[in-house]
Formats: sequence, C-alpha cells, structure tokens
Amino acid sequence: MSKAAPLKTEQRQWKLLLWTAVIGLVFGLIGFGEIAEDVLRASRNSFHRHPASGDIVFIKIDDKSLRSVGNWPWPRRTDGKLIDKLDAAGASKIAIDFNLSFPTNTVDDQALADSIRRSGRQELEGRAIVLF
Repeated sequence: MSKAAPLKTEQRQWKLLLWTAVIGLVFGLIGFGEIAEDVLRASRNSFHRHPASGDIVFIKIDDKSLRSVGNWPWPRRTDGKLIDKLDAAGASKIAIDFNLSFPTNTVDDQALADSIRRSGRQELEGRAIVLF
C-alpha cells in the first residue's frame, strides 16, 4: 500500500473539519442556528400539549396602560392600587419585576407600603401574579 492514500485521507479529514468550522461560524453569525432551534423547540412542544392551568396571571404594562395612567415609572401609589386590586381579586402570591430599591417620595412610598401591609404579605414574592 502506498503512503499517498493515508495522506489523502488525512487531508480530506482536515478539509471536512475546516469547512464544518467555517459553515458553523457563518451560521452562527447570521443567526441561522436560532431559527433551527426555534423550529425544533416548536416541534418538540407540539408533542407535549396540555391545557393551561389558569394558576398564573400575567399583567403587562402596555401602551394602552401608559396612555391612560401616564409615563413609566408610575408613582408608587399607583403600584399600591394595583396590589390592592390583585389582593381583592384573590391573588395568592404577587411578584413585581421592577426596581423598588430606592425611595421616591414619602407619600407614594408610604402608599405602597400600606398596600403591601393590607395584603397581609411581608414581602411580595412568588409566581402567581407578576406585574411588568
């Protein structure tokens, strides 16, 4: 057997590896992998259909809300009113996904604190109802 045959096979393997890397890089740069991943995820999820439990309510602050209430961030008294309404509606847990780590003004901060206190929760947590 000649030495040329193993050399050609080795060159082909390196070419294949190089082309695979180049194609992978190109697909990664153009985001083709995300498209394929989304299609595969949708296909996989179609095999596991089940009805929604209704245990989670997602409340989103949308354009309509911004037009009626005003620009974001809303005063904390408005956040407190939302908490009061959610509590009155029977929410078992409330989670808020916006920054409350800094004080705004005493009146609004107190209104939010009072709403939390009225709800009977020391802190708002969980996954039952989320305000975004």
